[in-house]
Amino acid sequence: MEFNRAELKAQAKELVKKNFWQVVYAAFVLALIGGTLAVNKDAPKTAENTYEQFNAFSLIVVLIIAMASIAFRICVCLPLEYSGKAFFNRNVNGDARYELSEGFRKENFSRVISTFLRRDIMTLLYFLLLIVPGFIKCYEYRFVPYLTADHPEMSGKEVLELSSKMTSGSKMNLFILDLSFILWNMLSSITYNLAGIFFVFPYREQTVALTYRKFVEEGYDPTRPAA
Repeated sequence: MEFNRAELKAQAKELVKKNFWQVVYAAFVLALIGGTLAVNKDAPKTAENTYEQFNAFSLIVVLIIAMASIAFRICVCLPLEYSGKAFFNRNVNGDARYELSEGFRKENFSRVISTFLRRDIMTLLYFLLLIVPGFIKCYEYRFVPYLTADHPEMSGKEVLELSSKMTSGSKMNLFILDLSFILWNMLSSITYNLAGIFFVFPYREQTVALTYRKFVEEGYDPTRPAA
């Protein structure tokens, strides 16, 4: 599907201005759990230097930490991702309220974890094959969070299949959309993420949500009538 990037990004800017503090809050949480704000360049070097000092006890500690990190990712980060994406999806109308706990609600929690975990496992498997198929899978599942919010009646498998159908033939356009933010991302980096927190991250997230809504309006979601 072809779409006008400039038009979508202009609409996103207006929505960010209209609901500024809500979008900043939501985008900040998404950036935090996505690792955008967490950079540790010394980690590989430290791990290499201390490898020889590991013993059986330290290995157990590392395994426990790894398992705790995985559990945190599944039980905390995935529901928070859902909360943020669902907010930006609603904010297309310019009047949404960000609810941090939305992904943790009883009616959402298990469904979000099963759907997002299926997405992440499939993406990881494709990355293990080759880097390029992994990136393709990322764009194939780009609309999974929004579809999960819009279709509570669907299973995780159905959501992934629908996202695949919607993005078929449009992955390159979605990739180019991401590339169009490269200068904004550089601005965020040189300002130590200040520009990112207060504009770039909200602007980018809202643009992606608007892109999803554009696909829905054009009839790429067969479960909804075209606008």
